[in-house]
Amino acid sequence: MLLQLLKLCKHQHEKYLKTTVSGLSRGMCDYALVLVNAGQSSAVTNMTLNHLQLCMHLNIPVIVVFTKSDRSSKHVFQDTKQEVVRKLKGKELGEKKPFMLKNLNDVKLVHNKLGSNLVPMLLTSCLNGEGLDLLRELLALLPQRRLHAKKQRDKPFEYLVEDIYQVPGVGTVLSGFVAHGEWKRGDPLYLGPLKDDSVTRLVPKSVHVAQTLVDTVWAGHSVCFAIPKLPRGHGRHRKKSLLAEKGMVAKTEPWTLAKTFEANIYLPLGASVTVHCGKFDACLHLLNNKQSAKVIAMRD
Repeated sequence: MLLQLLKLCKHQHEKYLKTTVSGLSRGMCDYALVLVNAGQSSAVTNMTLNHLQLCMHLNIPVIVVFTKSDRSSKHVFQDTKQEVVRKLKGKELGEKKPFMLKNLNDVKLVHNKLGSNLVPMLLTSCLNGEGLDLLRELLALLPQRRLHAKKQRDKPFEYLVEDIYQVPGVGTVLSGFVAHGEWKRGDPLYLGPLKDDSVTRLVPKSVHVAQTLVDTVWAGHSVCFAIPKLPRGHGRHRKKSLLAEKGMVAKTEPWTLAKTFEANIYLPLGASVTVHCGKFDACLHLLNNKQSAKVIAMRD
């Protein structure tokens, strides 16, 4: 079994929160590990609560891992655990049900129940190895939640561009994730939006999955497309490539760009946010796309 771990924040600093939001939005995460310092009396910070709330609103099951047990006294750890349990049971986090893992039987009991309100917790130490066997066993038993190959393969093809590279001798290479459908060698792709808000048609020269040349890709694959050189733009874009940096989408059928949409807005409990029509600008995260957006109308 192959696991991919994404590190989304550093030292719980506020300036890294946008990186965490972007990673949770585009990372297609099955589960989230929230690390809490067991040897710190005030380990449950506002950033810890923000991370837990983000996972709750994105419907990502959470596992709380207490770290540095070798540097924690018994009474400090109990105080930290009680604070985490109190926060998890509160309304702000959806009244979760924390459960402390103490042995392998507990791991086998909860590994397939994380889709509910259950939140496993375990105590670990990288110095003396405490709890690492339980963590490894839990990660090995967790079922895959995002079954793209089974649930999304029959839908129209959609490829999310995450990065763009200029490879010597190859040209432009798009790196991204296949969210829906299936693509076969020779099928055209409609890529956009470009810097001039247009959508262009192209046929990839080659496609690689895990550094292996393939002829077919489908939902769930992380794919690299080598594409032909695009023509130069017009006006202020005439001397530059029309490829945007990130956030582009490729489909096998022609599509048009939309700049307005309807959405339901949910504000977490305790958030002091005032939303005004025409005056409220927010940073919008839609899978691989991050863009500023303005509220132009609201209704109850």
